[in-house]
Amino acid sequence: MTQAPADRPNLDAEKRQGLVDERAAAKYLGISPRVLWGLADSGSIPFIRIGPRLKRYDPRDLQAFVERNRRTNQPACDLTLGNSAAG
Repeated sequence: MTQAPADRPNLDAEKRQGLVDERAAAKYLGISPRVLWGLADSGSIPFIRIGPRLKRYDPRDLQAFVERNRRTNQPACDLTLGNSAAG
């Protein structure tokens, strides 16, 4: 298991406590609360609505979002194919 960077909240401890608020969720993801709202409203990140405006996030859903969006540094395509000189 990897350790969270020092500037990220320790969600392992928060998992034991249950749901996290928008500020903690946004900080963990390294994004602003406004970006988090957009991701939640688009369905990219699940949330639990508490009342008409309050949202809470499950730390497991935040980690799943990170894993789903993890990218490696691989080229989109091999540009060397088809570039041979003919003739």
